Amino acid sequence: MRLDIRSLGFSLTEGLREHVERSLVRAFSHGRRDLVEVQVRLSDQNGPRGGADKRCVARARFAGDEHVVIERRHHDLYTAIAQAIETLGQRSDARRQRVLRGRRVLPATRAHMAG
Repeated sequence: MRLDIRSLGFSLTEGLREHVERSLVRAFSHGRRDLVEVQVRLSDQNGPRGGADKRCVARARFAGDEHVVIERRHHDLYTAIAQAIETLGQRSDARRQRVLRGRRVLPATRAHMAG
């Protein structure tokens, strides 16, 4: 998996980078062999004025060019990162389950097709 983290308008600290990496490990702890790339974009919309303006946009790209994008804003950038990546993992799992269910042929359907 390729990881691309960028901050827009401020320096990306080692602490932020490590927080993103730890959050990804938690969110994808079950493993996704089809996960190709994760992009994380961090920004501070209001600068020193404060408010719920810290933004994290996380995008996961899977084999077959399937992707999931999540955006979260919060007054604390670390919280925005954790929330965005946690939701990214959950949505990725849900999407994968829908795809797997769609490919599964139920035993009753097979029996019906044979008869």
